[in-house]
Amino acid sequence: MSDALQALIEIAGLRCSFGRSLLSAAPDWTLHLDPDVTAWVVTLHTPVVLHRAGRYWVLHPGGAAILRHGAAMSVGASAEVHGPPVDDDPLWPRPTGVTVGSVALGPLADEALALPVFLETQPSGSPEPSVVAAAREVDSLSVRWAHAQADALALLVVTTVLRHGPPPVLAADNSLGAVLDVLFDATRAVPVAELLAVTGMSERTLHRRFREATGCSPAQLGRWYRALAVRAALLAGDAPDAVSERHGYASVSAMRRSLGRVRAPDGHPPPT
Repeated sequence: MSDALQALIEIAGLRCSFGRSLLSAAPDWTLHLDPDVTAWVVTLHTPVVLHRAGRYWVLHPGGAAILRHGAAMSVGASAEVHGPPVDDDPLWPRPTGVTVGSVALGPLADEALALPVFLETQPSGSPEPSVVAAAREVDSLSVRWAHAQADALALLVVTTVLRHGPPPVLAADNSLGAVLDVLFDATRAVPVAELLAVTGMSERTLHRRFREATGCSPAQLGRWYRALAVRAALLAGDAPDAVSERHGYASVSAMRRSLGRVRAPDGHPPPT
């Protein structure tokens, strides 16, 4: 995972939880998901159909997906609606190979990640080894440590999906990945000369590439990221003077002025 993606994930405040591995005695089943909670889904053995607000996607074996909250959602063995997955036989459980869980999003997640309503590992239809390993590990956990380990594996699944489908600011131009890793520094405004040393571009080319990919100059994009980090700290209850000092501002008033000049990159919602 890139440093820039990790930085945005931390600001988004993701908290990922394991839900359950589905068992079903019947081949056809439908599990309705909580519409108020963002969900993640993994399937190991068979394709499953994900539904959200009248739209359908097929998730293939070895894949993982995130379904954004805000509408009716379900996962099932087919597009038709069936009863919930049920297996009442404690001696011969019948796993479906499908695991579900939840993703709690912090107050800045929309701005930082710009999550679409559906996101899956890529390429669609190809197994993702880390997802397969995580799902199998969940099934083998001991009862004593299962909760904490399962949630850690849930985080691995979700961050893997985000790595395959990164936020727009990171997805627009892969060749800018290394420079964004440097630019997304919450403690200081990174000088252009430092960015040029990473890319080997001329200053004019660097600015043009940034404008084409993000709609922002390097300075604007760095200010947007620092503003997210500052607001995350303020929302966490940190004292404004401590936040301004930690993030490299001369004063609280200078920090406030900088927050007022923020422009979001293309594809991301504006600051609220």
